[in-house]
Amino acid sequence: MNLHEIMERRHTVRKYKKQSLSQADIDAIIQEVANLNQQFALSMKLITNEDDLLSKFAKLFMAQNASNAILLEGQDDEKLGYSAAKLMLFVQERGLNSWFIGGTYNQKKFSNAKAIIVIGYGKNIGKPHKSKAISQVSDYITEMPEWYLAGIQALLLAPTVLNKQNFQIKYNEGDPILDVKVSDYSGLEKGILKYYFESISKHKLSSN
Repeated sequence: MNLHEIMERRHTVRKYKKQSLSQADIDAIIQEVANLNQQFALSMKLITNEDDLLSKFAKLFMAQNASNAILLEGQDDEKLGYSAAKLMLFVQERGLNSWFIGGTYNQKKFSNAKAIIVIGYGKNIGKPHKSKAISQVSDYITEMPEWYLAGIQALLLAPTVLNKQNFQIKYNEGDPILDVKVSDYSGLEKGILKYYFESISKHKLSSN
């Protein structure tokens, strides 16, 4: 399964089986988190079997058995987002599911986290999020290269806050530029989007 196929299969999952992560999965995730922490000078960590992971509202009305997560901790939001994208696809490839959360986790208990990624064995595989058209997020025309189109298609698969896809990309004579609507999570979103675009197009994506 190639990376684009993994992106296509990865969807938000909020309800999980009441099943602890296997030791093999724990070890693999801890190692991947450590590698990214070292590469980008971050402080992310995996927590497991945590009953107070989410806000009371999320626990009551949104989630089920969500007790494992990667805490996105560090000073650079964009690098955190970039790492988050890689981690969500990493766990997907291992047969786990994930849920990127910007606000409905227990922020009092996990005050150092900018966001979290809930992970576990889903009760379902989720479903594709509603997506904008290529023309709504880009300046793509058929005369532009295939790598640019492939990168945009990857962007539309990426998780964004509330799945709003509040971004625009411009070809810029082959040096593409990303613009993300300013919010508390725009730095994280830039990182996630950059990973999706760059890993598929094999071209650098700068941002405003």
